[in-house]
Amino acid sequence: MAKTILTVLVILLIVQTISAQKAELLKGKWEFKDIANKEKLDTIILKQAILSFAKTQIEFMHDGKLSYNPLGNNQFSMYKGTWSLNKEQTKVSAVLTQSSSNNSHTAEWEIKGLTENELKLDMGNNAVIAFRRPPVELTGLAKTCNIELFNKLASGVANKDLDAIKSALKYYLSVTGYTEGEKETNRWGDSYIDLKSNEKFGLMKVPLTISKYDNGEFSVYRNMSQEEINFTRKELKKAEAANKGWKYKGTNGFWEYWENGDVVFWFSAKEIGSGSDTNIYTKKQIRMN
Repeated sequence: MAKTILTVLVILLIVQTISAQKAELLKGKWEFKDIANKEKLDTIILKQAILSFAKTQIEFMHDGKLSYNPLGNNQFSMYKGTWSLNKEQTKVSAVLTQSSSNNSHTAEWEIKGLTENELKLDMGNNAVIAFRRPPVELTGLAKTCNIELFNKLASGVANKDLDAIKSALKYYLSVTGYTEGEKETNRWGDSYIDLKSNEKFGLMKVPLTISKYDNGEFSVYRNMSQEEINFTRKELKKAEAANKGWKYKGTNGFWEYWENGDVVFWFSAKEIGSGSDTNIYTKKQIRMN
């Protein structure tokens, strides 16, 4: 009997894990890629499907909200609403309200395929629509979230090498110089002096700051957005990052921890919201919150 109960609990845990993974895969932005079952549709229906979905954009947000636009960036065709998965994780139910008219309706889309980079939905009229992740706009992200930046910062911090830190920040963030502040003491009793960049970065235009501590260590601060956090997390999960020494150390629900040698990289494990700001610190650590 005990073995039977244990087996049932294990099966339930596996099912719950798979369901959670499916929901996580679904979250984020998607754009039209193709009609997945075009060979099964007659010419008229295929043309109608292409006309209806060719510019479609969908975003499944972490908080259960949804944005849906069948005409891409057209503000008059934007729908906002909520989404949920059925118990079997095979269908998406959506409540959609058109922004321009406040007219609402419900929709149900059957999931025909789902990977990290491709989503297939049966959205009606026998057409299965294939979606892909939109390309990441790397203007800025390519520099601020490039794994090479974090490799160089981790090395500079571990070796207490201010010149190496400055060199990395100059190359990736185009920092031209710093203004030195007065000596301060933090709540842990550490004395430090801030070097604030002459440029300002981030959505709130906060300058990048290098803090020099009396014990020879350094910290680095810069505003980061949720999009940049997401991009960085993906970079850290790549084999290239593992080959460079980055290891995932777990999460406490609030923070997600990575490690490279004796430098810990930690950032917000929770969604801080699109357009929010966050920080990086490197004093034996890189922190984004």
